[in-house]
Amino acid sequence: MSTNAEVYKGTEITIVTIRRGEGEWTSRATYAIAGRDPVQLELAHQSYASESEARQAALQAAVENIDRARSSIGKP
Repeated sequence: MSTNAEVYKGTEITIVTIRRGEGEWTSRATYAIAGRDPVQLELAHQSYASESEARQAALQAAVENIDRARSSIGKP
């Protein structure tokens, strides 16, 4: 298991990658937008061939959710 932190538009995203077997990785991302409850995205139903792919998938899912949430409150 490995944990990484990224910042996107001022929002810190914590990404956890987990090795499930030989050549099989999964991931999850957690973030909190100011004034809202923390969000945890589980990508456990997905398997990736490398830790890098799993980390990138979790980051992409978090970024998409953050963009949707920010647009719903009128922020670019």
